[in-house]
This record gives sequence, structure tokens and C-alpha cells, in this order.
Amino acid sequence: MAGKKTTLIITGKTKRQFGDELRVAELVEEQGIKLPEAKTCYLCKRGEGEESVRINVDNDTVQLPQLELELHEIEMGKGFAFGYWLCNECAILLGEFGAGE
Repeated sequence: MAGKKTTLIITGKTKRQFGDELRVAELVEEQGIKLPEAKTCYLCKRGEGEESVRINVDNDTVQLPQLELELHEIEMGKGFAFGYWLCNECAILLGEFGAGE
């Protein structure tokens, strides 16, 4: 039987950035405002469910699709993996460079 795999989520944020976000979250909660989504894309830092802005150059229209995040894991061996949340747009971009597979 194989051992349990441990996934370490890599946020792409510094300790200071993470601390600032926690302070803002505490203030928001004190004010009775809904907390923002904590899960963000490693590359662009946008949150799941936020609206992205897309422009269709063929008919000059704007689209506002909601971002979806997917966990991408890179096996590091010995039962460990690094996990990166990527929005669908960044994952497509990385795939174009052969880095998202």
C-alpha cells in the first residue's frame, strides 16, 4: 500500500502580503461584510468567482465570465507535491508555452 501524499499549496505571496490580507479579513469581518475569497490564482492573484474582462475584437463586445480555479500539482517525490491554484485563463496561457501540462 502506497503512503499518503502531502500536498503543499504554494501561494505566491510573501509573509507580509499574507499578513496584510489577514488584517483586512479581520476588519471586514468586524464590519459584518462578507469575507473575500481566500483562494487566489498563483499567477494573477484574482479570486475564484471574480469576473474577468474579455473583449471580443470581432464584434466589439465585452464579456464578463467568472473565473474558475483548479489545483495543479507537481510531484516532488517521496510523497510530496507542490500545489498551485491557477485560474482557467492563466492555465490556458501556461499551456500555450508547454508549462501547464
